[in-house]
Amino acid sequence: MVIDAEFPEEMLSSVSLEDGTKLIRAAAKTLIEGSEHSRSEVDAGEIDRNSLAFIQHSAGTTGLQKGVALSHGAVLRQLEHLARS
Repeated sequence: MVIDAEFPEEMLSSVSLEDGTKLIRAAAKTLIEGSEHSRSEVDAGEIDRNSLAFIQHSAGTTGLQKGVALSHGAVLRQLEHLARS
């Protein structure tokens, strides 16, 4: 699991890790390989909102467990809703 450099220390105890999972704190200015820009400087507008952000696995409470593909746009919309709440 990767967290950013600004993740609050006091919240680390709330992060649960499965056996064998490592917690990695990313540097604030990690260079993208072959690029002069840092990751924090990459414009989110450059990312296709329909491209895959990650796959979230369902708990399987209503059937078989399965992976659900989430796009960058879906994740950003959810974050916007949470921020307004």
